[in-house]
Amino acid sequence: MQLSSPVLAQDGVKAELVSALQEALKSEKDDVARLYLAKGVTKLTPDNKEAAQELVKGFLSKNETTNAEANTILGEIIQLGPPALVRALLPLLKHENEVIRRQTADLLAKVDPKAMSR
Repeated sequence: MQLSSPVLAQDGVKAELVSALQEALKSEKDDVARLYLAKGVTKLTPDNKEAAQELVKGFLSKNETTNAEANTILGEIIQLGPPALVRALLPLLKHENEVIRRQTADLLAKVDPKAMSR
């Protein structure tokens, strides 16, 4: 009897989870639910551009609830320095709106430099 490797099993579950979150993100209509799905995808696959763009879209939303949730989520995960998210936020440093520029700078200042070197 051959036992499967715990590492391979874990990788398989991670791949299934990422796939399920991405599929849910594609079909979800609720903006706030989309943010939480994007958060999960970003944490599991930090280079995922679509999830990063979804979070930035929420950050720029004029809907107060969506914007507030996006700010909370970004504040929770930005320290991890997900490359796709950092790259998606960089153009906002030149946004026409001063508040968005300031909030973006504040978020990017929270990136853990050690996380960027991994």
